[in-house]
Order: sequence, then C-alpha cells, then structure tokens
Amino acid sequence: MVGGNSHTPVSRRDLMKKSVVGIGAAPFTDISGKLGDSVEIVVARDENGPIETKKVPQSWYRQVRNTRRVVEKSREQFEKKSGVRGVKIGSSTEKFGGKSGHSIVISVNETGVRGKIPERVQNVPVEIVEEEGGSAPLNCDNLGDFNNIPGGVAHGFDFATTCVKVRDIQAGQRRMLTAAHVHGSCGSNLSGNTFYQGDSDGTIRRYDWGTDFALVEDTYSDGESFDDKILEEDGTRIDIDGWYTKDGISELMSNDEQVKKMGITSGNTTGEIKYMETAGDPTDCHDYGYEGVRLTNNGGKGDSGGPIYNMKSQEARMIGMISQGAGNQVDSVDCDNNGISSPIFEKIEGPSFYHMWNSFSFFPKS
Repeated sequence: MVGGNSHTPVSRRDLMKKSVVGIGAAPFTDISGKLGDSVEIVVARDENGPIETKKVPQSWYRQVRNTRRVVEKSREQFEKKSGVRGVKIGSSTEKFGGKSGHSIVISVNETGVRGKIPERVQNVPVEIVEEEGGSAPLNCDNLGDFNNIPGGVAHGFDFATTCVKVRDIQAGQRRMLTAAHVHGSCGSNLSGNTFYQGDSDGTIRRYDWGTDFALVEDTYSDGESFDDKILEEDGTRIDIDGWYTKDGISELMSNDEQVKKMGITSGNTTGEIKYMETAGDPTDCHDYGYEGVRLTNNGGKGDSGGPIYNMKSQEARMIGMISQGAGNQVDSVDCDNNGISSPIFEKIEGPSFYHMWNSFSFFPKS
C-alpha cells in the first residue's frame, strides 16, 4: 500500500487466478440454467439499485457468460506465449438469438504467434488482432478556468481532463474523479497532492494505481466547487444518469451502440465499444482489474481522466474513464501553442465504472 490508498504495482500474471482450462475445442457449456427463450438482465444502475433492465435472448446471455468464464481461466496461458500483448473480449460475427455474441481477442506483435493460437477455446471463437491506423480530429476544447468545475474540463495546467463528480462511500464525501497517472509516477504516493484547475486547487484524498484513478476533495478557498455535470464542447452541461453494469457493457458492444467521450485534446468524439475486460498496456502498472473498456473514439495526451458515456434522454450514463490512448498514433495537436505537440491515437482505453463501483465503492451521483 502507498499512503494507505493504493496497492504496490505487481506483475499482471500475479493477479491471475491459478485455475486454468485447456486451450482447445470442447463442448459448449450451458452455465445459465433453464431460462426459457429470454432472460431479463440489469443493464444500468445508480446508487439506489437498477434503473434499466432488458430482456435478451437466453442463448446470447449464456454465450456471453461462457466467454467471460473462458477468458478468466485461460488468459494466463495465452499471455505466456511470446508475442502476445493482451487478452480481452470483443464482439463476434456469430449470432445468438439475432444478437452478436462475444469472442476472445488476442492482440499480438509477432506474426509467428498466429499459428500457435487455436481458432476456438471451449467453443468460443478466437480473434487475433494487430492495431491499425485511422484518422483523428484536432480540437483542444474546455481549456481555461471554470467556476463550479464540471467533468470534461482541463486541469493540471491543461495536462488532463476531469471525469465526473462522484460520491465516495468510504469517505462519505463528494469528490472529483480523474486519472492518477497525471499527478505522479506509477506507484508514487499521491495523498495530499494538489489538484489544479485554473487559479484554484483541490487535494487528492484517495487513489489507486492499478485502476488509475484519483479522487479529489473540494478544498477551494475562493468559493469555487465541483459540479455534478459534464461539460460538452458546445458548452452544454449535461446531467448524469447512473452507470452501465458489466451486462450493460456487453449489450452496448454487441449492438454496436454509439458512445461518447470528452477530452480536452481530441474533444467530444463518438465511437463504439471495441473490447471489454481489457488490461491496458502490459508494460505499465495499470491493469484496471482486467475490467477495462477500449473504444474506437480517438484520444490524445491530455484527454486522460475524461468521461466515457452514452446519452440516455439527454443525460449521460457513465461507461468509464479515459486512461490512455490505444492503437497507432494517427495525428498530433499543439493545444497550448507552445511548440509541443500531443499525440492523437486511434482508440482510447480505461477503467469501467462498474469496476470502480464494485471494487472501490464510489459512484456518479444521478
């Protein structure tokens, strides 16, 4: 523990469960029981419980849960292979009750490893990917000083983006959520560090390096405070409508639903959930508890900490927080006009809100 707030970085494989399954074909396992033609799942919740449920095909939900189980138990075996960079879950071309199922996604950096990975594991399809390039917008939004500070705006001298105001049950306080890595080097003690926004400052009270979050207490002496809303690039402040559960993320990904993010460097962009149960870059100390999300939205340095969300009736339903760019660099932009360009990447990745709620007991106030 560092400062009583974060765990000391450990190797990614030390976190894996010891039980494994054989890598090869096996009969499909029905793990959800006799549920009939459909099953009702909770796709979103708030601090009081479920706020949206959906009926989904039983065959789809069974396949989704089976994919999660297989990934959990076989991830370590895949990651031991030379050339494998990570294991996550993506959307499959196979349909179950008319909905796209899930697949195991293996990212590689050596072409020779392809022949060593099976096409299916426990009857779940396996996809092998190498990152591809794309295009990116050049924005630089929500910079400067803000009164009643919302999510989606610059802080730390334009080094990062605020996410959203949350209720920290452990402390019994409302605090601003942002990324830990913009406040210090991996594993360092952030307790009591100053959080800057314009001419004001707050204080970091809680953080975790594995999930890459920092919670900031409102300690401003000039009358400023944190707002419950997210500021989009057109100046609209939008309210929060809870957060998506793990099943809700699966549903969004299978349906290719549009999701948004706000970051000060690349702006307010729209994309889709590409992968779930991600674990970031294997060379750093952020693994998101193997509960991260990767999106096709572009993102750049300075977007870290920004909100990832889906619009529901003119309100933002939270998906996660931006932690890093992913994939290839596709452009760059100098937001401060200081001759230093920030890279823009084709995708973004970060911890899911359901993981931050389940593991750290804080949530966005609806």
